[in-house]
Amino acid sequence: MTLSRLHPIKRIDYLLKSLKEIEDYCDFEIYYSHIGSSEELRNTHRLIKQLNFTKFKINLLGELNNNELKNFFENECIDAFLNV
Repeated sequence: MTLSRLHPIKRIDYLLKSLKEIEDYCDFEIYYSHIGSSEELRNTHRLIKQLNFTKFKINLLGELNNNELKNFFENECIDAFLNV
């Protein structure tokens, strides 16, 4: 799970490529969610499609308001939060 503006300096593309490498060698599923948006959203969607995840579920949630964000953290089971 990451929370940030989608900007090249945040290296979400690198994170996604790393997740793909992990997926190729493991037998478990990962659910990855990113909260945040910007002009890079379209490129990030394109990259996810290009990487063709089969076992991992990638979810770009976009921008959430404070109430939606609070509800997300209260109701989702998050095992890891990456600060990018």
